Amino acid sequence: ETVSTDFDTSDRLYFEPLVYEDVMNIIEEERPEGVIVQFGGQTAINLAGPLSRAGVKIFGTSNESIDRAEDRNRFDTMVEQLGIPRPPG
Repeated sequence: ETVSTDFDTSDRLYFEPLVYEDVMNIIEEERPEGVIVQFGGQTAINLAGPLSRAGVKIFGTSNESIDRAEDRNRFDTMVEQLGIPRPPG
């Protein structure tokens, strides 16, 4: 696993598990304006819902859009409504 340790890009680095409790501890300490979950892999994306429900602002793709894209039925309904062609299945 690769970790960016470039302090020109970030002010601090945390080597904590990507679990709700640890992320909330960091959020409580740092008081960010919001968080970006799209660059943390599936584990971070899975945290979008709990973080959003806890009142944490999600920058970028909203939790609702993530859920819609990951739920096959909801995604299919959206694509159908938009008239976007897709392969069967």
